[in-house]
Formats: sequence, C-alpha cells, structure tokens
Amino acid sequence: MSRTARTQAPPSKGSPLSTAKIDAVIVESSERRTAAEVAELIDMPAHWVRRQAARLGVVLLRASPTRQGHSESVEPPKPRRPRRLPPNHRRAWEPEDDEQFAALYVSNSAKACGEELGRTKRAVNTRAKKLGLIKLTALDARERKFVSKHLLRLGAEETARRLGRHVRTIRREAVRQGLPSVGWPVDAKTQRLLLTLSVDDLIPLLTAKLGWTAYRTRVTHARLRAWDAAR
Repeated sequence: MSRTARTQAPPSKGSPLSTAKIDAVIVESSERRTAAEVAELIDMPAHWVRRQAARLGVVLLRASPTRQGHSESVEPPKPRRPRRLPPNHRRAWEPEDDEQFAALYVSNSAKACGEELGRTKRAVNTRAKKLGLIKLTALDARERKFVSKHLLRLGAEETARRLGRHVRTIRREAVRQGLPSVGWPVDAKTQRLLLTLSVDDLIPLLTAKLGWTAYRTRVTHARLRAWDAAR
C-alpha cells in the first residue's frame, strides 16, 4: 500500500462517518477547532486528524479556548519589552572617545564607563582589550603589608572587606607575594599544625576540632607546604 493510501484510509479504529464526511468535518473545522476536538467529533485519533488536515491543506487551532469544561481565554503572548540601547551604540570610536575612556577606565568599572560614554558594557570591555588598557588596582605599601600579615588568618574575603578592595585584587596580590591562596581563614595555631603534622594525622584532628572536611584539610595542607618550601 502506498504512503498516500495509508494517509487517506481511516485507521482500524473506524468511524461511523464516511471518508467524505470526515473530510468535510475537518474542512469545516478549519481555524475553529483543534485536532483533539475534531477527533472527538469523528471518533478518530488526533494524530490521524492532523495528517488528514495537512493533506487537505486545512489549518486547525493549536490550543483550545475551552479545556476540561473550564472556560479559559486564550491570551496572545505578551510582546517583548524593547531593549534600551545606549545613545552611542554602534557608533564608531573617535580618538577623543578613546582619550576620555582611558581616563575613566583607570578608576571606574566597565559599567560606569559605559554609562558615562553611552556605550554598552560589552563594547567597553572590547575596546579596553583592543587598546590594551589595564586597571590600576595596585595596593599601597600599608595594604601590601596588611595582606602579607593577615591574609591567612582572615581569608581573602575578610581581608578585602577590611581594606575596602575587591577580593580579586587581594588574590592577585597574594599571588604576587607568593602567599598561599587557601580560600578560607587559617589561624596561626592551625598553620603550625598544618606545617608540622602529616595530612593523615590532620584529617581526624581538624575534623573534630574545627569541623573541617577531609578535602579542605588536604588542600590547605598541600598549599601551605608548597608555600613554606618556596620561601
């Protein structure tokens, strides 16, 4: 049997209506009923109704305004809110724009630069990369000394909070000074234990006293030992 014949012939379930009447019901239901509603009318499967409607060139509704006896209004999809683009979006960068941007970028975030210049944040970051601009986030002597003395005891986040700096700035300074970036505070007593005992002895000890996990103990032990060996 050909594919066309299989599509036109009703399935074995059968219907009290003839094929001509079934086609007439489908055509009459164009843009008025869904395939499920037509299937109930002619006592045929919905998937067969869809195929027959496609063969006849009939467009059936996708969603029914009434479902399970409850009247539900089919609301059209809400229109997307138009994206607000800055005034200088897609405008070419002029030399004076680059000069103003270079002066702003040193001490301002990309978002703040974009708002000042009327550019998107993405455009600002792309332009900074093209111009080779680097933020001046270097710490002064007092801040570097504070990081060197208190980073391990306080942790990067607390150190950044006390100095009023971003945590990434503190972590970069820790790398520059060769300090171990363990990710969490380690007091002086715990540092001495980590540098003197083996990791197998430390895991049950620090788990019982400080509630550390085995992973945290192993990572801290490895980084502190590597830092101590490199000094």
